[in-house]
Formats: sequence, C-alpha cells, structure tokens
Amino acid sequence: MTVVDQDAVNKVTLRKTKQCLQKTCSVETVKKRIPIINWLPKYKAEYFIQDVIAGITVALTAIPQGIAYAVIAGLPPEYGLYASLTAGLVYVFFGSCHNVTVGPTAIVATMTGKYVADYSADFAVLTAFLSGIFIFTMGILNLGFLVEFISMPVISGFTTAAALQIAASQLKAYFGLDGSSGSYFLESVQNFVTHINSARLWEIVLSSATVVMLILLKKMGQGCKRTDGFVKQMRWFLSLSRNAIVVIIGMIIAYILNVTLHTEPLLLIGDIGSGLPKFGVPPFSTVIGNQTYSFKEMVEVLGVQSAVIPIIAILETIAIAKAFAVGGRIDATQEMIAVGLCNIFGSFGQSMPITGSFTRTALNHVSGVKTPAGGLTNVFILFVALTSLTSAFYYIPKASLAGLIITAMFFMIDYEVFGKLWRNGIKDFVLMLVTMLISLFVGLEYGIIAGIVLEALSLLYYVARPSLEVNRVRYEKGDVMVLTLSENMSYCAAEHLRRKILDAAAVSTNTPIIIDGTNLRRVDYTVTYNLMNIIKDLDATHQILLMNFNLGLKKLCLNMDLGLESKFVTAAKEPKNVFRRKAKKWVRKTCSVEVVKKRLPIIAWLPKYRSEYFIQDVIAGITVGLTAIPQGIAYAVIAGLSPEYGLYASLTSGVIYVIFGSCYNVTVGPTAILAAMTAKYVVDYSADFAILTAFLSGVFMFIMGILNLGFLVEFISMPVISGFTTAAALQIAAAQLKSFFGLSGSSGNYFAESVKNFVFNIGTIQLWETVLSSATIVMLILLKKMGEGCKRTDGFFKQMRWFISLSRNAVVVVIGMIIAYVIREVFERDSLAVIGDIGSGLPKFGLPPFSTVIGEQTYSFIDMVKVLGVQCVVIPFVAILETIAIAKAFAEGGRIDATQEMIAVGLCNIVGSFGQSMPITGSFTRTALNHVSGVKTPAGGVTKVLLLFIALTYLTSKFYYIPKASLAGLIITAMFSMIDYQMFANLWKNSIKEFMLMLKTLSFCLFYGLEYGIIAGILIEACMLLYNVARPTVEVNVQKSEKGDLMVVTLSENVSYCAAEHLRQRIMKATSLDNTNIPIIVDGANLKKLDYTAAYNLMAIIKDLDKTHQILLLNFDPEIKKLCVYMETRFESKFVYAASPQELTDIFPKDV
Repeated sequence: MTVVDQDAVNKVTLRKTKQCLQKTCSVETVKKRIPIINWLPKYKAEYFIQDVIAGITVALTAIPQGIAYAVIAGLPPEYGLYASLTAGLVYVFFGSCHNVTVGPTAIVATMTGKYVADYSADFAVLTAFLSGIFIFTMGILNLGFLVEFISMPVISGFTTAAALQIAASQLKAYFGLDGSSGSYFLESVQNFVTHINSARLWEIVLSSATVVMLILLKKMGQGCKRTDGFVKQMRWFLSLSRNAIVVIIGMIIAYILNVTLHTEPLLLIGDIGSGLPKFGVPPFSTVIGNQTYSFKEMVEVLGVQSAVIPIIAILETIAIAKAFAVGGRIDATQEMIAVGLCNIFGSFGQSMPITGSFTRTALNHVSGVKTPAGGLTNVFILFVALTSLTSAFYYIPKASLAGLIITAMFFMIDYEVFGKLWRNGIKDFVLMLVTMLISLFVGLEYGIIAGIVLEALSLLYYVARPSLEVNRVRYEKGDVMVLTLSENMSYCAAEHLRRKILDAAAVSTNTPIIIDGTNLRRVDYTVTYNLMNIIKDLDATHQILLMNFNLGLKKLCLNMDLGLESKFVTAAKEPKNVFRRKAKKWVRKTCSVEVVKKRLPIIAWLPKYRSEYFIQDVIAGITVGLTAIPQGIAYAVIAGLSPEYGLYASLTSGVIYVIFGSCYNVTVGPTAILAAMTAKYVVDYSADFAILTAFLSGVFMFIMGILNLGFLVEFISMPVISGFTTAAALQIAAAQLKSFFGLSGSSGNYFAESVKNFVFNIGTIQLWETVLSSATIVMLILLKKMGEGCKRTDGFFKQMRWFISLSRNAVVVVIGMIIAYVIREVFERDSLAVIGDIGSGLPKFGLPPFSTVIGEQTYSFIDMVKVLGVQCVVIPFVAILETIAIAKAFAEGGRIDATQEMIAVGLCNIVGSFGQSMPITGSFTRTALNHVSGVKTPAGGVTKVLLLFIALTYLTSKFYYIPKASLAGLIITAMFSMIDYQMFANLWKNSIKEFMLMLKTLSFCLFYGLEYGIIAGILIEACMLLYNVARPTVEVNVQKSEKGDLMVVTLSENVSYCAAEHLRQRIMKATSLDNTNIPIIVDGANLKKLDYTAAYNLMAIIKDLDKTHQILLLNFDPEIKKLCVYMETRFESKFVYAASPQELTDIFPKDV
C-alpha cells in the first residue's frame, strides 16, 4: 500500500493558504472590488464632456422607462425613478464595466408585479433586498459559474416569453379596456378578448401613433453619429431620445385635450409622489388590511422568486456587460457584487429590484461614455426630476407608455435565433420552445427553472455516458481488446464503465483486455472502486492490463489495496485499428423475443428449471421466510403501522418479483429505511398514506424503467449513499430507544427528537425491557458467530449450527414470545410491553386509497400528494438504489439489468398497494440469506410466500406475545451492522472532498430529515460535477520552432454550453500575456461534442482575436466545423487539417 508523506501534504496546504491570503488581501484585490479607486485617479479632463452627454442621453430614456416599468410592476410611478437613482449611484463606485447602466427592467418588473398586485409595494422592496443579498453572496463565494449553466436557448425562450407576456399585459392600456391587465399571458389575452368591446378610440389612436413614431425615430437615426455634421448630430440625438420624445408629445396632447375639452379623454398615470425616497430599513414585516405578515411569511409568499429574480438579474447584467465589453474580459464576480449592492442599498431607499438595462447601456455606449462617471449625470437628472418635475408627469398617458413598452418588447425578441436553432440544433430548438411555452402558460419563474433542469439533465446524461472506445487491435502474435477511457470519469459513469468492460470481456474469454488510461485526467473514489473490483473479478478469466495511468490515479487505485499493482503498465500508444459491432435498429431490437424474455424473466428461467433445484429453492425459501416474518413485523412497527402490514408487503411483492425479477438472489419486501421514511405520515395522518406512497412509488419507478431513465440513479454516488444509510441506521436505532428501555413518551420521528425524548424520559426505564432487549442483542451476536465456518453441505451438527445461525432473527423473537407468555400467563404480570393483536387473514384487495378521512377532515388525492410532498420522489429513488445495489452485490460479476429491476420493483409496489402493502424494495439481509442458502432460481420466493400465507392465516394469534423489546434489540443490531465503518477510513485516506460530502449528507439526514439529506447530498455532488463540466481542460502552450513560435490551444473532448465562458477566458488570458503577434492555433482534434451556445461563443472569440492575431482552427470534426461555419461563414477558410500544429508554420508570414 502506498504511504502518504504527511509532511509534504502539510507544506503544500500551508503554501496554498499563504497564496490565498496574499491574493485576497492585496492592493490589486481592493482595486478589483472597488473599481472607482482604479479609474478615478486616471480620469482625464477630455472625458468630462463625453460622460455628461452620455449621462443626459441615458437619463432622457431612464425617466420614461422607469415610470413605465413601475407601472408594469403595479407600483406607483415614482418607484421606478427611486430604483434608477440609488442603483445608479452605487454602480458608479462598484461597477466594473463603464458602459453598463443599471435600473428597473421589464422582465424583473413583470416578475415582481403579481406580488405587488396581490399584496403591497413592500413585497417589491423586500424582493430587492433579498435579491441583493443573494447576488452579493454568490459574488463573494465566486459562484458566478452557476450562471453559465443557463444556455442561450433557455435564455432566448425565457426572454421571448417575457416579452410576449409584458406586451399582452399592456393590451388593456393600449386599447383603454375595462377589467384587469392580468398577471399571466393567458389571463391578459382572456381579459383582452372578454373586454374588446370596451376599447376607447383616443387610447388606440395615441398608442398606435406612439409605436409608429418610435419606429420612425429609430430609423431616422440610422447612419448618423455624434461626430457627424450638425443635422446628422440632431437626427442622432433625437433618435436616441425617442422614448422621452414620444412621452413628452403624449403629455402635451393629454394636457391640451384636458384644457380644451375640460374632460380626460385619455387615461393618465396621475399623481406621482414628489421628492426623494424615504430612506430607512427595508420592510421586514408589513400589514395588509387586518393581517400582519412577518418576515418569514413574506419570504414564504415570495417563494421561488427569491432565487429566480436574482438569477435573472445576474444573467441580464453579465450578458449586457459581455455585449459591450468590446472583446475585453468581464469580471463576472465583481458585476454580481456590484448589482447585489445596488439592490441592497436600493431597498433602503424604496427601490424595486434592479439589474443591467440593455436599452440604456446601448445608449450609453453609442453616446461615447468614457467612464462610470457618466452615471453621475444620469443620477443628477433623476434627482432634478424627482424634486421638481413630478407634477408635470401627471399628464403622461397610459396609452403612450403602453405603446412604448410594446415596441420595446417586440425589439427584445431575437427572431433570428429561431431559424438558427431549427437548422443547427433541433434539441436546442425544442429546449427553447419548452422553456418559452412553460414560461407563457405556467409562469416565467417556472419556465426558466424547467429550462435549466432539462438542460442540466441533458448535460448530466452525457457526463454519465462518456466516450469509451472499444477496439479490437490485431497483431501478428494475436488480437487484443483495447478499451480507451475518456478524459474525465465521474462517479455517475461508474456503472457505464462497468458495463462497457463486461461487454468487452463477453466478446471472447481468450482475448486479452487492455484498459488504456492515457487520456484519463480526473477520476473519483466511486469510479476507482468500481474499476478495481471489475479488474479483480475479470482477472480469473482474462489477461488484463491497465495502460498509461498517471501516477496520481495509479496511487488512488493502489490505495484500494486489492493486490493489483502488477496490472499497471506503461507503453507507447498504438494507432487505432478499429473494430466496432454495429447495433441493430431500435424497432427490431424492441420487438424481439429476447426483449420479451428480458421483460418477463420467468419465461426465460422456468422452461430451464431442473428437479435438483427444487430442494435448494425450498430450503432457501424457508430460511428467508423465517427472517421475513419477524423483520416484516419489526419494520411495520418502525413505520407506525399495525404489524400485519409488514407481512402483507412481503406477501404481494414476493409473488410479483418471482415473475418479473431479473436477479434470482434478490428478495423484496419492507426495509428499515423505507419504513422510517414512511413513519411520520402514518403517525401524523393514517395508514392510507403508507399505501398511497407504495402506489405512487411504484408508478414512478415503473415509468422510469419503461423510459430507460435508470441512468439518473447513477448520479447518487457512494459517499452520498453511505452518508444516507449511516444516518438512516442511526435514526432508526434512536427511534427504538423507547422500546429498548421501555420508556414513556414518544419514540420521535427524527434523530434529534428521539434522542431528546430519551434524555427527558430516562427516569422511566423499565428493568424487564432493558434486560430482554440487551439479551436479544447478545443472542443475535452469539448466534451469528455460531454459524461461522459452517455450510449447508457440512455434517449434521454443522448443518444445524448453520441453519440456526441463519434463522437467528426468528429464534430470538420466538424466545422473546415464550418469555413474555410465561410472565403474563404463569406469573400474571404485565412486565413486558407486547405488540398485541395482529389482524388475521389475507389483506383486503381493492383500489389504493385515493382519498381518506381523518377525524372530520376529508383528504382528496391531490391533498394527500401535497402532504407527502418530496417523499413521492425520494422514496422511489431510495427503493431503486437499494434494489440495484443489492442486485450488484450478489450478481457474482454478472451484468445487472437496472431497467428490469426498476420495472419489477415498480410493479411490486403498484400491485402491493392493491393489497394494503407499505412501500417495498430489495432487502440486503434477506437477499444475503437467500444467497448463502443456495437458492438456484426465483422460485425460492414461492416457498417464502407460502410461509407468509400460513403465518397470516393461522399464526397471527401467536404473534400477540412478541415483546417490543425483542423487536427493538433485533432492529438496533441490524442497524449497526448496516453502517459501513470501513468507508469512513477509505474516504478519509483517499478523498477528503468525498469524505466531507458524506459527512454533509449524514448531518443533513440526521438533523433535517432523511429525504432532505439525500437531496442535499445529490445537489452538492451535482454542483461539484457540473463545476468540472463547466471547467474542462483547455491547454494553452507556446510551441517554439526555427520557423516561428505558435500558441496552441488544445480543446478537450466535450465543450458544453456552460464551459463557453471558461473557454473564452482561457484564450483571452493567454493572448493577453503573450506577444500579440504570435499566431494562434485552436486544436479541435480531441473535440467530439460542441453545442450551439459553445459554438456561438467560440466563433465570437475567433472574431475578436482575428483583429489582432493570425488564427487557425485545426482538425475540427466536419459536423462541428459545419455548425461553426454557419455562425460565421467568412471564417470557413480558418479551418485546416494537418498532422501537427508545426506543419502550419509555413502558412504564416516569415516575419511573425
């Protein structure tokens, strides 16, 4: 085993800590985080005029837009001006991009609107505060990379839907209709159709004229610049100020009509509060009518918006900063800090949520702004407007604002992207369409979440299915099967790797296998553990070698201590002489006899059944049945159900698994973890919730199996599973302390609650309970040891020891029953608590409870699902995990059909729910018993079912005397054997990152609940995985030669949309450090996948670099080249093919 040099590790850690502190506390960092310190000392007098002109131009748009967006949000108009005032001032100090201007925007306004309409303006101000905190925290923690996971199709679909929704909400003001403007697209359209007869002529004429004027004024400025002659300068200025012009014209018309007609034919925005905002603490509570909302209640009302609005704000700001960076680098972290502070400070001055504004930033840019000081002029004009001009704003017609907003919205839609995505990426087009439709018909926040989730699932699927090439290489001395690993093998690819290697091994048992790790750069503990165990299994039948693994990965593999050091070799890489088996067509494959046998395994094994299997299957069935009965009763008790429910679950599921199960060793039924997760719903409500959970879990699993979504389970890594199972074991054991010691009070639904109840009721310990439960544990340990070294094929005495050891659970329960019976009936004392009456007979078969009555309250199906909440998804995931993990453990090196296991366990739960079953899955204890008992086929389950049938019909009266203390001792013993103590040591020695992940999962499970713990673990692991995907290896090397130097940028196998910005930064950073004359070659030989967003960004980089560098794109795949050329057709000549970058030196001029 490799020895770790702890001193060397400590020195490296100390050096990195010093570097981190020096970097964080440096003058450069201060200048970076407070940019005004950097640019103000360099300010030149000639910048002043340009900054003032830009500030005036922006302010003339900011005022009408601020009022319009406040109206969209349902706020008094002045709130839009407050937002631009405070945000503009703060951004001058902290903003990193001099072009950007911040303030209210249409999208953020519309997302805030429904809370203002339903509650009050306080919710908008609180949203600004919470958004600021969220954005600022993300900036401080350098979590900007998370924004990169929102791809161009998702953003495009979201912004299109937002534009349509905002435009639809303005139809009321545009036509002067009665009724509501609507908070959603459908609602707005419905109100428009319903009230179309109430349209007002003056409103229609003015709003339509506003749209026409805006389009004409925009066209009037085309081809004009600020540096042209006087006439063109005036056209340029009028065009840029068009928003202010149309609003002023509308105000004049409204004023004239009001004075001459002595009526108000046009609807006006009315009084606007004058003066500066009232500065103070944001509203952490509010009163609406007679109801007071606390801070917590306000946050609950805002719900998911508390996270979605800040993410949208970040997206808008960074996208705008990138658009106007003119090829420069954008400090996304600083932009997040700046926008976060703008929102935080703004909330102290009655501001609605703000972000970067594309329209006003574009105006700032074309107006020739030189520094962020241009924002001061903008702030000054807003100050004047608020203190002196608000009375004039009274006459602003709502129709003018509606025309202005609708025009802006239709210019916000990127019509061209629809065609581009349709022609170049149907997947991306569908994603955009789904995002847009969900945003329109369900809500903007849910639309963007759905888009992100769908894109992330698609991305994670590719991570779970990395490129693994299997080639047969022919030599004179014989053939060799070569399996080439990809660059990054993550935990979720472990099962895919296992299948690939086993497939390669199945082709021929005589062909040596070489696993080529030349490309492999990153691998985690789960993959390493899986790989080394596969090698160990295959070593018995194959010659197998691991070639060209780097030293770090080899060290991690050897730390597994499996005696495989001799398998690692280093050799020159052979050229790819490829042999691939072609897959059959999908339809032919799906409709084959093999698939029917695969989906109904009983058809495959029953015709092959032999008479000699019968005795072995019967013995195994009896052994498992004698454990299934006490365990079923015990797990029903854990779930808070009547004991017979545990037997019902084993009965129905056992029958179904015989028909559909793919692994003959596996036995299914209730388990401790699922019972614990079901318990709180049974205790708080009724047994009907347990049965409905079984039904919903079954449907969920069955659908996942049918849709081949088993790969999702692979995203739950070994550390997460280990942390979850350890926490579950501790929680279940803690819940049994009450019965173990015979305490008063509740057993508790959570670990902390159980421990608390134990401490508070410690004085009520019962002697008989404590003695019997302790004796049960001792007996179980002794009976387990008694069977060590004994087999079923040994002599009679060893056979007896073997059988008694395997049946130990039944033995201790029977002994407990006898003791309880003697104490009660002979000594006539109630010293032991027993489980009492158990319902006899078979379960009542019928539909699962899709509604239930508890007390005087009736719960519908929807109500019951809401009560179950996240458990509807977590329980089936845990059930799938348990079953597949158990099947793998007892597959003896064979392949496991995860899809069939999901279908089988899903059907077990569905059918079981018709027979009063609690949720079930594979049981490790009973599967292990089945295996060591020598079971040969799934028919062993028939004997177990028969035993359960007899127990339910004839023996339930005897179960009355089962002591709760015996069950508590049995459960606690089982739980402590369920903890994998070795895993803690292995992870600590080999992967601190994964050790911490396990610890976090464990802590969340114990103190927040098992369901939230495993979700937290999965999310943390997924974020770590996605971070690696967003930061692929991009090598930048300068290759020197006699003919000249070249900068070679080598791309990795997969550059996804979320890695686009990282790719941009790496190339830009490299070119900024070296001579600007050095030619650049982007080597795409390894590149196998490039999506639309990454291709778009790559070509944007090439476009920027082409101005200063000679640049070529080397050895790109033809399909990837086609996508890139579609983005920029003029760069087709940049794509070249050569054996190496050095061959291209002749292409460039000699003086380079």
